[in-house]
Amino acid sequence: MLYSPQALMRCTALVFFLGAMVSTAVNATDIQKGQVDDRIYHYLELENKLKVILISDKEADKAAASLDVHVGSSDDPRDREGLAHFLEHMLFLGTEKYPDAAEYQAFIDENAGSHNAYTSSEHTNYFFDIDADKLEAALDRFSQFFVAPLFDEVYVNRERNAVHSEYQARIKSDARREYDVFRQLMNPQHPFSKFSVGSLQTLADRPNDKIRDSLLDFYAKHYSSDQMTLVVLGKESIDELKRMVEARFSAIPLRKVETPIKKTALFPADALPMEVLVKPVQDIQKMQMLFPLPSMKAYYHQKPLSYLGSILGHEGKGSLLSVLKAQGWAEGLSAGGGEMGAGNATFSINISLTDEGLKQREMIRALVFHVLDVIRQQGVEQWRYEEEKQLVSLAFQFREKGRAVDTVSRLSSQLHDYPAEEVISAAYLFTSFDPKLIQRLLREMTPQNLFVGTTFKEVETDKVTYYYQVPYAVKPLQASSVELPEKLKQQYHLPEKNIFIPDSYVLKKKEKAFADIQKVDAKSSKVELWAKQDISFQVPKAEVNLRVKSPLVATSVRYATLNDLLVAMINDNLNESSYPASLAGLSFSLSANSRGMDIRLVGYDDKMTILLEMVGQRVSQPILSEQRFANIKKELIRYFNNTEQLSPYRRLFKAIPVTLYDPYFSDKDKADELENISLSDLQAFSKEWLKGADLQGFFYGNINKKQIQQWRNFLPQLIQAGQQKIAAAKVVDLSNQPLVDDIVLERRLVLDHNDKAAALYVQGLGDSLEDEANMRLIRQILESSYYSQLRTEQQLGYIVFLTNVSFKDVPGSLFMVQSPNTSIEKIKAATEQFILQSIDAIPDDLDLTPYQRSVATKLLEKSQSLSEKSDFYWKHIVENDTSFSYQQRLVDAVYAISAKELKAYYQQVLLKQDTWLWFSAAKEGNALQPEFANKQGYYLYP
Repeated sequence: MLYSPQALMRCTALVFFLGAMVSTAVNATDIQKGQVDDRIYHYLELENKLKVILISDKEADKAAASLDVHVGSSDDPRDREGLAHFLEHMLFLGTEKYPDAAEYQAFIDENAGSHNAYTSSEHTNYFFDIDADKLEAALDRFSQFFVAPLFDEVYVNRERNAVHSEYQARIKSDARREYDVFRQLMNPQHPFSKFSVGSLQTLADRPNDKIRDSLLDFYAKHYSSDQMTLVVLGKESIDELKRMVEARFSAIPLRKVETPIKKTALFPADALPMEVLVKPVQDIQKMQMLFPLPSMKAYYHQKPLSYLGSILGHEGKGSLLSVLKAQGWAEGLSAGGGEMGAGNATFSINISLTDEGLKQREMIRALVFHVLDVIRQQGVEQWRYEEEKQLVSLAFQFREKGRAVDTVSRLSSQLHDYPAEEVISAAYLFTSFDPKLIQRLLREMTPQNLFVGTTFKEVETDKVTYYYQVPYAVKPLQASSVELPEKLKQQYHLPEKNIFIPDSYVLKKKEKAFADIQKVDAKSSKVELWAKQDISFQVPKAEVNLRVKSPLVATSVRYATLNDLLVAMINDNLNESSYPASLAGLSFSLSANSRGMDIRLVGYDDKMTILLEMVGQRVSQPILSEQRFANIKKELIRYFNNTEQLSPYRRLFKAIPVTLYDPYFSDKDKADELENISLSDLQAFSKEWLKGADLQGFFYGNINKKQIQQWRNFLPQLIQAGQQKIAAAKVVDLSNQPLVDDIVLERRLVLDHNDKAAALYVQGLGDSLEDEANMRLIRQILESSYYSQLRTEQQLGYIVFLTNVSFKDVPGSLFMVQSPNTSIEKIKAATEQFILQSIDAIPDDLDLTPYQRSVATKLLEKSQSLSEKSDFYWKHIVENDTSFSYQQRLVDAVYAISAKELKAYYQQVLLKQDTWLWFSAAKEGNALQPEFANKQGYYLYP
């Protein structure tokens, strides 16, 4: 799509509240929440008019907080674009009370936490989570961002480089590039037309105009307590949370802030209709039809854009997408609306085009307008609204907690837009059906009021944008459309009533037999099946996880590619029939992996048997049509080839498993292999791929013995008898690779990107629990200082991190830097110097307790939803840890390590370099040095 407000502007809410916010406290019982939500909510407004929601969750092992300022890039001065974003960066770098620029991040990291922030057009949102016992100390540091930040001149000059690096790191992002084109064509007076990221140019010091002065002025002008909302979640009582907040956030100044509401047209007068043609970096083929509309902020109870999106975006039989696929014109479609500020909203229909679809764009647009006519005449109906209301109400009532940090960040943004009592429920409210309002919007969706964005590689262009250097062309559109054949019109049908809406939301009676997870007799030596009833989350939902391991798939790149293609075909087979189930809260995913495929069903258990049988039938008997084969094959080739255009650090992430893990094949090799695969090849493979397969399965949630037996009997159809053996996966042992003239092993990639990236993979000494414990503890000690040293102090790049990269039971750590202006050699030298110096951070008498506690908190964090708990059990099953005690055993191993032992492990792993492997990516350089890509002849972990 050419423009997506959700993806590009990070607008949290699609619709906003226009009325005045209440200033009195709202009792916990007045804040609307779902029936399974056991958190206690309380709203208050401080004397400085800061709006606050407190959330008490006595079971929380992670606390969290978020402060949202109602200011964003649309508020940037025209001569200082990117200023709001730059200010967001600066608030992390020292305050009067905590002047050390690295102190806040270090404290969060040392206490099992995470932190981040984002700047959108109208919001700047800061958030963190942390060990629940450390909330008050974290709030003390966090609050100072908004009370007394330093804006230290040294870091102002340094952090400009980080902002510029962020801009450069994503300069090849097609989403950002498409929006850059969109900005050129918007009304230049519209606030969303500004360059939001910022660069060294826009943030430069000028004669009598220093950027630090601009920062101070912007902060004083916009960072007022009455423009802020705060959400804090902790295990403490509401009274205790209130004490913490009032003692710290009451000090935020209340300033006189002008917030004029000015309506500005989204496009210049007489600009529409138009089509813009954009040349992408990746091989993308898509068309967006965008209609400018008046703001729908005031209508969040009616949700007219959601109503229209549900019809136009439907993917079931007879839908717009179904018709387009049948014609061979499209592979995907989405539809929906969003706010665009300054009194505007938009509604977009986004279509992924085939080669033939690119040629038939005018016919596709005519078909869309036919569908809009059908909706006008027949589709604005009370029962459709009531059905959507029922589905959304169901989702709200059984809405699970989710991660604390996600909760606070979302609610702090929404508290600007909705009254406090509806801050949770607003997105789920379908209060009144308003057919006149829907018809009013439909009258705006005409050929005369249309912006079309089309993206494809072969486009001819005559213009280039300034910031992202995007080639594009603009051409006017004729308001009249071509005449559609009657036969094509008749293929479209409005969605029918949804048969997957649950009839029962009842929790099953507890059954002692399945109260604990246990193995189930699968009546086949090729099937391993586990089950557990769990109604502790109080939701009438279940999960089914299945993994099919095919002996054939891992044996060659050809079979691995056939596996990917067949899974794509089966997904396509299932899309129309399963789509209504996904709307009703019952979804499935079918994904290829290096050994075969994974099947997952998630949602309300009432109709799960129907969906499970549907999926099983298609897996065992896939429909392989000539037309769909050709288009899906092309789409898959395009997807694999687009890996070559990923950002440098993402390219390295793709290269790591290809180099170190077996079986694992590169996307480039798969794309090349796909060119030589025919439909008959796929048909032959589909008859063989399940022979001799093994199957692992797990049934979980609101289930009982009857369902378990019923689902168990279904499983044998997913595999076929065969004598083939499934080879074990293997991991390269770096310590067994001889150094070449004392040069550390390295894999180099050549890519078309101005940024460079280098990543150091360090492998543990072995695959024991103790190896994993040592590596985790070392990362806990190093990760914050690695970021602060290489990013904040040395300014090597915006993307700097230390993370876990493990294969099977072999632990590994990855030091990653992507930079626009630093050589590979300098990045490597800085990382190596950091590693050499950091041994001093582990003296023999170091108290490891804070680091051990942080690692333990992360490992033992409670599941906040049925899906999270299901993931916990499933991970153990596929890794053959049927004691389900790995996390606790690992925690015990972490606490058993002494500082002296950890230092010795550090010296053996990080200082000897025989467990190192460098990956680098840049425009220049040879592809590989030495020839490490070929795994043949190397010792592998069994």
